[in-house]
Amino acid sequence: MPRYNLLFAVVMITGLVFISVANSQYWFQSGVRGSNDTAFNNGGSVSVETIYQNATEGSIGFWLGESLSNGAFIQVGYEVPNATGYYSTSCTNSSTNVFLKTGMPTWFWEYFMPGANESSFCGGIGPNGSAGLNGSYNTYSFAAAPGTNVWSVYFNDQRIGKVNLGTDNSGPNPISAFAEYAQTNSNMWPMSTVKFKNLAYFTGNLSRLVPEGYSSISYGKGSYTILPNPYGVREVANFSDYFEVGSNIQAQLSSVVLWRVGYSLNIYSDYSNLTSNANYIAYSVVPLSAPRIINLNRGARELFTGWVGSGSEAYTGNQTSQYVTIYGNITETATWKREYYLNATTQFGGVVGSGWYDANSTPTVYLAANIVAIAPGKREVFTGWSDGEPTNETTLIMDGPRNVSALWKTQYYLNVASPYGNASGGGWYDANSVADISLSGLTVPINQTSRYAFYNWSNGNVLNRTAILVNSPIIVNANFEKQYLVSFEPEDSNGDEIGPIGYYNVSSKIVNGSTFFAFANKRYNIEYIYYKGVPLTTNYHFGVDAPTNLQFKTPVYDIAIQTMSVFGTPVNARINLTFKNNTKLDFISNSTGLNKFYDVPYGYASGYADYLGFRESIDISNGSGSYLTFLTNSLVFYIIGGILFIAAVAWITVYYERRKSAKSRN
Repeated sequence: MPRYNLLFAVVMITGLVFISVANSQYWFQSGVRGSNDTAFNNGGSVSVETIYQNATEGSIGFWLGESLSNGAFIQVGYEVPNATGYYSTSCTNSSTNVFLKTGMPTWFWEYFMPGANESSFCGGIGPNGSAGLNGSYNTYSFAAAPGTNVWSVYFNDQRIGKVNLGTDNSGPNPISAFAEYAQTNSNMWPMSTVKFKNLAYFTGNLSRLVPEGYSSISYGKGSYTILPNPYGVREVANFSDYFEVGSNIQAQLSSVVLWRVGYSLNIYSDYSNLTSNANYIAYSVVPLSAPRIINLNRGARELFTGWVGSGSEAYTGNQTSQYVTIYGNITETATWKREYYLNATTQFGGVVGSGWYDANSTPTVYLAANIVAIAPGKREVFTGWSDGEPTNETTLIMDGPRNVSALWKTQYYLNVASPYGNASGGGWYDANSVADISLSGLTVPINQTSRYAFYNWSNGNVLNRTAILVNSPIIVNANFEKQYLVSFEPEDSNGDEIGPIGYYNVSSKIVNGSTFFAFANKRYNIEYIYYKGVPLTTNYHFGVDAPTNLQFKTPVYDIAIQTMSVFGTPVNARINLTFKNNTKLDFISNSTGLNKFYDVPYGYASGYADYLGFRESIDISNGSGSYLTFLTNSLVFYIIGGILFIAAVAWITVYYERRKSAKSRN
């Protein structure tokens, strides 16, 4: 360490030596060295109390200084000269011809370039008494502009000098503040107590208080060390970074901790038990850590949003883990936001919108597709959300955990097809619904006697319009078969053609007219024909493989009613008849007594015939005849005459028998 004695350098330069210094061989130094935290700084500052006092021999100085990374040295403070006179320096940037009075404190600054001769003073000296009033505090500081190597020196924030020292930092050397009795040959001279406070160092443009101050009782470079250093240093009233030096202070060993600057780190959090209060030595590096997520319960959580810090160098940001350097009392508050889980589900397809959302936010959930194919002919169709929203988007208010599900219905495809005509009714249907299918254009002509006609659906239904229960994918095809023209030629029991026919019932189908298109290779049954208002059962079965005429017998007969006398002579009786179709006839039989009726359904007639008060019933079926015999007028006369004749004969016989019997008794 170079010896720091500005007055000695001044005396050497000017030759103005007012007292004998031939035997002055001691530079007693007492003060504080900063902890290693203060190394690699860009300068420092300290406030020093100005105390007017006399230097018996040599000079007394109070200063801030440090060695730099390249071996240069810089200091600033005030000195109390022991002689009155003009002082000058050999450096061009130093004050010249400064008149100083003994015992009058004046500021100074001094530097040594790397490897410089320490007897060559460079720096500056303030005017007489420039260190201020007795008992006042003044701040002395120096600082390098980063990257420029230029150091500026300040007295109460006013620059009093600058110099390029070839580096901009102190390297591993800490900042120091000392009182020094220079160029004395005795350790008996008094030094009044002088207080120092707010010893600080600079990091860039930031000022930091020295966190730990260590006592330093030493000698300047080149000084004799035989005599004990009588000038002590101590902390003032247990105040951090506040110390005093002087001859009335008990000397201490070097490297005794005079103070430690401590600060509190207060951490507050509503969650996760992060809240704490702890004290740390200044400039300690302390980790902050918080979980990113705190699960409160199912579907609710707190999401860490960051730290809000207050205090010197407190951290404010959104990192969960961060280090803070304790430059002062710091409060860090963990901030959180409530989130709720939106559980959006769907049994089919994809849903967008599930996830965590800020409380009271309004997220929108939507489906990727409203229709999802499951298999050929089967699909699921979106019908709405469980919250009642029918569209494929729903917006929810996240005032708590929410669940919403997509609702679906199953649909099946009904494929209706036909090679001819127009088939309708195909499409998608809800499961277990009933679909109506139909076919128009049921026939396709080939020629006048042949055609293709709808035969049935592939599910067996023969109606061209029908209902189908859709409970699976269904394919229904219309089947067409060839038909041939059939002409009906019904005959009576005699083989004669009858007509006209009201309609034919062919295999339970009514056919109007005498022609009918029949499917090839199918058996038909003419169950009955409607003739003269009577359905006549035929049960005539047939099949065709070409156009044809069909002759078939029917229960149609000719009937006859004969009215005659017992002698076989015709009589004109009154006849009343009712036929199968409820047709009624009331007539007088003709002169021959024979009445014929042709093509009578079932050959049926019922009724009666009246002649001369005589009535004969009529009951004819299946074409049987009815022969009625009546008594005539002449026959009645003969019968009456015969009866009278027989009665007369009987009477005469009885008369003669009675007379004969009477004679016998006489």
